[in-house]
Amino acid sequence: VDIDWEFPANPKERDDLTTLVTEIRAEADRRGKPFLMTMAVSAGTWSGDHNDYGKLRDSIDWFNDMTYDLYGAW
Repeated sequence: VDIDWEFPANPKERDDLTTLVTEIRAEADRRGKPFLMTMAVSAGTWSGDHNDYGKLRDSIDWFNDMTYDLYGAW
């Protein structure tokens, strides 16, 4: 499962996202089947810096940095 929430805009949305991810992981673990959970995240802080990585890293196996907007002639 890839979580792609673009982007938590405030602390409440941050908490909602963290709860969602934690609950998905808990249910997957409860079922006892192999399960990989990834999450697309901003490579910068211009979209807000509202992810709680300290908590998310306990549930997410792999973070995918969205860097495609970082290419340019500048």
